[in-house]
Amino acid sequence: MGSASPIGYILAAGLIAITSAVMPEDAFNSWGWRVPFLLSAIMVIVGLYIRMSLEEPQAFKEVTAQSETPEPVKIPFLEMFKRYPRSVFPSIGAALGIHAGYYLSIIFALAYARNDVGFSATSSLLMVLIASVFYFFAILASGHISDKVGRKPPMLVGVVGFAIWVFALFPLIATGNAVLAGLGFSVGLIFLGSLYGPMSTWLAELFGTQVRYTGISFGYTIAAVIGGGITPALAVGLMDRYDSTIPISVFAAGISVIAFLTILFTRRGLSHEEEDLNNV
Repeated sequence: MGSASPIGYILAAGLIAITSAVMPEDAFNSWGWRVPFLLSAIMVIVGLYIRMSLEEPQAFKEVTAQSETPEPVKIPFLEMFKRYPRSVFPSIGAALGIHAGYYLSIIFALAYARNDVGFSATSSLLMVLIASVFYFFAILASGHISDKVGRKPPMLVGVVGFAIWVFALFPLIATGNAVLAGLGFSVGLIFLGSLYGPMSTWLAELFGTQVRYTGISFGYTIAAVIGGGITPALAVGLMDRYDSTIPISVFAAGISVIAFLTILFTRRGLSHEEEDLNNV
């Protein structure tokens, strides 16, 4: 699941970069920007096909098969709070780190590179496009490593690394040098990839099979609203007030501390698959 995010951004940024490069600026601003959005309809069809082709997880099939009354939970949202109250906040806190870091690194930092430093639209997109390639491989690598050493080590390395690197990200962009700015984007996304790689599995392991989809969706979505919705706007406000990126980096580091403590002190305890089977 995690690797789909950079793939989507690579395709989107690549299409926009190509379109803006081959078209006159006036034409692109007038109607050319719609071309990548129209082409994205192809991915909607691909996504729909993949979703319709998926089977239920083996753990869900086992729980359903061994249940005398294999009916789904009527209100999974309430059942989630009833059976897994200690898993709800960790699902938000950990995911908050990736959302706040990603939207700060991509949305705000990209706007900062263009509007404050003076990079062209094409140069900015290419820098983030290259960084997204590193992000993709970092997600795959950390996910693989987490299967060997556990979920927490690569996630903690990622969140600590980003908390430190975010203080170098904006100064590197501010140099106006595309190589240094690209380095800032790339290293930042490598650390975020280390956090994001095991994230989907780590979230899944917080909840039992019968409410797992609800638990993951709720925590991840709330974190996206807070981290993705508020972070860029807050960063703009901090920039306008202090005319410096240091408060923004301090804010990002603070969010990373929340994610770090959440991941560090969260324990699963009994395997939820075993717990589900004991309750049927």
